Amino acid sequence: ELAISHISATSVGLDVWAEAEVTAVDGSIITFAVTAYDEKGKIGEGTHKRAVITSQKFLDKVYAKL
Repeated sequence: ELAISHISATSVGLDVWAEAEVTAVDGSIITFAVTAYDEKGKIGEGTHKRAVITSQKFLDKVYAKL
């Protein structure tokens, strides 16, 4: 899951970077607060949720679709 807000445009040539912080862990779900910046300040922010998975179980589901 990804929910983002675009705050400001970035001019060509400016450096851009992002920072993420773990804000919650609920079982296998990890939630991050993410903020993006350019040299002039904040350009975006949001949240990102990821699930910790078992590689083989994931691959089994992928190959089952073939």
